[in-house]
Amino acid sequence: MVKGIQQIVTLILALFIGLFIASSFFLRAEYNYSLYGDRAVLEGQQPLVFLLWIVVVLGLGYVLYRLSRKLEGYSRAKVIPAVLLVSCIMQAVIIFLFTRMPTDDSQTVLSLAWAMLYDKDYSSFQSGGYLYMFPFNFSFVLYLKTLLLLFPDNYLVIKSFNILFSLVTTLVIYLLCQELKPKSDRKDYGLLIVAATYIPAMFMSNFIYNDGIATALLTSALYFGVRFIRIRSMKDMLFAAVLLTLGNYFRSIGMIFLIAIVLSLLLNLRAVGVKRIIAAIGITLLLWGLPSWIQNAALQATGVVSESPSSHSAPVYMWLNMGLNLETLGF
Repeated sequence: MVKGIQQIVTLILALFIGLFIASSFFLRAEYNYSLYGDRAVLEGQQPLVFLLWIVVVLGLGYVLYRLSRKLEGYSRAKVIPAVLLVSCIMQAVIIFLFTRMPTDDSQTVLSLAWAMLYDKDYSSFQSGGYLYMFPFNFSFVLYLKTLLLLFPDNYLVIKSFNILFSLVTTLVIYLLCQELKPKSDRKDYGLLIVAATYIPAMFMSNFIYNDGIATALLTSALYFGVRFIRIRSMKDMLFAAVLLTLGNYFRSIGMIFLIAIVLSLLLNLRAVGVKRIIAAIGITLLLWGLPSWIQNAALQATGVVSESPSSHSAPVYMWLNMGLNLETLGF
């Protein structure tokens, strides 16, 4: 029965990926801030350009494959730091060559961090303010405020931490692959290289958003969740629960990872043991809302707000409308 459920889930995921790949032959998402502002626009695919990129990517894929095969003879202690260093240098070059100043939401949250740090101004939580409607972004404001307090007040500091979290994500993706194939003798450096040089991820380090830190935390939570299923150490599950909670605090897509981890635990109920699974799920759910509860309690205790900030947050249908309306479909 468990194997049947796993096959159904795999089939559903394969259908989604197949739909995404098939649609890319007809549609493309273009992000051009100077033309469209801070949103992506769906347009018809350009077949010749698209085919050219396919050829380029396949060629690069072959080069990376050959490179990864040559590196198989070297130890992980040498290859992993070298690949991460190259990725770090490439991202630093991108930051200096394609300088991106904060705009829209990123400029707003950065301004709020400055206001709170230097002027002790928390008025944004009041009616009509940005955090009154979007209180979930306070976590990122708090993160930026901490960086500005501890380090020089400079965009490069924030972007340097983006690079750091990008490298963490790259490493964890590689470790997760190794965890899923514990008996394999191959070092799979190809995956490490692809993750380290994935162009969209490298360019994201140039933006001041919460994607970098949230992705690093949530991917790490997934790694420790998988490790717990294999080794059955509650220490790994505790790490997974803490990282999952923190990742969700910075970006609420953590629910997707929570579902994935809980579903994986239930599918491995017999192998791991009922008591361990119950304890693992219990720890995860117990920690899940803790950061938000502490944050709201602290804000109310200091008089910044008189009630829970989440009571005024933007409704879910606002985000659904943003993605499904005809003008900005897919945003």
